[in-house]
Amino acid sequence: MLSVHRAVVTGTRAHTGTRTLFSSAYQAKQRLVILGSGWGGYEILRAIDKKRWNVIIVSPSNYFNFTPLLASCSVGTLEFRAAVEPVRRYTPDVVSYTAWCDSIDFKHKKLICMPATAPVNFHGTKNPPGGSDVNESASSVSGSSEKFQLTYDKLVIAVGAYNQTFNVPGVKEHAHFLKDIRDARAIRTRILECFEQANQPTITDADRRKLLNFCIVGGGPTGVEFAAELHDFLHSDLARHYPALARMAKINLYDVAPVILGGFDTGLQEYATSKFKREGIRLLTQHHVERVEAGRMYVTEEGEVDFGLLVWSTGLAPNPLIQSITEAKKDERTKR
Repeated sequence: MLSVHRAVVTGTRAHTGTRTLFSSAYQAKQRLVILGSGWGGYEILRAIDKKRWNVIIVSPSNYFNFTPLLASCSVGTLEFRAAVEPVRRYTPDVVSYTAWCDSIDFKHKKLICMPATAPVNFHGTKNPPGGSDVNESASSVSGSSEKFQLTYDKLVIAVGAYNQTFNVPGVKEHAHFLKDIRDARAIRTRILECFEQANQPTITDADRRKLLNFCIVGGGPTGVEFAAELHDFLHSDLARHYPALARMAKINLYDVAPVILGGFDTGLQEYATSKFKREGIRLLTQHHVERVEAGRMYVTEEGEVDFGLLVWSTGLAPNPLIQSITEAKKDERTKR
């Protein structure tokens, strides 16, 4: 039986001469450009099959911020690295550019991007971003020494939002936000600066109380979480190093709404309110900030309020890139 089978196989080979191999035609990988390394963009970056897609990510940050941990990082409960995931852990399979996308040409599938890194100046000359060779994925835009152009086959827009200030004068210049790991670093530095300044022997008690008056505007989850973390920081770590000063420190939480945590269950609102009152955190609801100056803000219901640190957490505003897009339908209220 085996010999017959061999004969049949041999005969078949002899008859056909050669074997024919069939394969599908080679297809180049499509280019997928992801704008943003936040919750949407980073999740796609993690999950996408890099063998099937030529992935490029464009973001002003080369990391993903785990924003719920930023309040803890700002007071030292957690290390800063606990709240970030680096984008470049996926290189060289993914090309990453630390840049902003300025505009999108949907018709020709092109992006105009601006580097988010500081320009380098050697001997008075400005080098092109990314070195002398920008990479085959990007080409310098004619007439510009900084901007560059990207083309795409598929585009993911996940640029997130900006901090909402409601156009209150002075907020951007004199308040701290809590949306990025850099914000958490700046807040932690400022808290320690306030205590060191208040510890100087030449300063009066009145000025000490101004420096140690910590104000938070916004009674949403971010503002409430930071207020709680700051309270623990003041009464644990700082109370050991500055016992007299820690007793002078005050935390004030402002909000225009009648209650804090407005989007949450009533039971949670009541628990947080009673907890804060027991801990000595002042809740100033239905208060409106008119303007902010260096070390001082003006509240309609209170007048002048001096502070050492002001953290502004009143929600999110549309990203300018999203505002510039006219080709897509947007939500009438949020403009998303």
